Amino acid sequence: MTLTDSVRKWVLENLPYDKTDAQLDAYLKGLDAHGLLVIFHNWTSRLIFPRPRRVHQSATFAASLAASLHKAAIEEIIDDIEQGRDLRKYLSRGIGIPAQVPLKKNKFNRRRDLDLLLTSWHIHHLHLGSSVEADGFVSRTQDLLFGVFRRNDAYLVDVVGHGGWYQDNLLRILMNELPDAKVVFELRGVAGLSHEPDEADIKTLRNAGVNLAHMIDGKAIMPAGLVSGAGTSESATSETDALLESLEAFEKEWSQHPERIRSLFIDAGFPLPETPNFEFIITEMGPGIYEQKVKAFYPL
Repeated sequence: MTLTDSVRKWVLENLPYDKTDAQLDAYLKGLDAHGLLVIFHNWTSRLIFPRPRRVHQSATFAASLAASLHKAAIEEIIDDIEQGRDLRKYLSRGIGIPAQVPLKKNKFNRRRDLDLLLTSWHIHHLHLGSSVEADGFVSRTQDLLFGVFRRNDAYLVDVVGHGGWYQDNLLRILMNELPDAKVVFELRGVAGLSHEPDEADIKTLRNAGVNLAHMIDGKAIMPAGLVSGAGTSESATSETDALLESLEAFEKEWSQHPERIRSLFIDAGFPLPETPNFEFIITEMGPGIYEQKVKAFYPL
């Protein structure tokens, strides 16, 4: 089995999709390694991995009447963020759906495996329910907490009613009050746009997988995220490309200069057996190559 084959094997075994859904199962098993990795990347990007983070609040959020109405829930969320607890219970139930068979037309808003707000603007939405229901999620709320999560920091943007994911005021807050979140980038040298999108435009075009520039306080800006033609992020595609190139380079090096690979593993304290059994895996440390016999991991 090649490393590319082991990519397909690993993703199919570790992507938590409904294997009793014959149509979905056939669709996923018909994808190549690239397609499966993009789906896996898209799913994991919707999660917020537990780790302690510094919390930064926008002035708009701090002064929000809507936020004050959910004070207890927000205080609990902030504590969970700072302590590095799992935030899954606050997220959309859709995170339990990592993949769907694409529709004949690109009606991305009907796909529960996609989060277009997150993909295009890098903004998560969290529910503010006061009780945890039987499925492990908090009760759903009309008001939502919008935030940006980076490796060591969390940026709380605003509390907005359900459906507020088309409001470019979220971008205004990020640009003016939370620039360190690095979600908004100014398009230098652009004095204006031929058409400034309103909420209806944003909704229609985002749901069709079209990326938009915006005019915010006289500045032409572009959000950090980009939606691909498949509704997933462009970063999922580019990172998958880079990962598969690394795998190909490893296989080529092993084929042509195995002694160099052996030296790498020896230096790490894991001499390879005469006939190594390499396979692709993803761990908490990221993607890499695992040698089964000596249980050695080579990060990519």
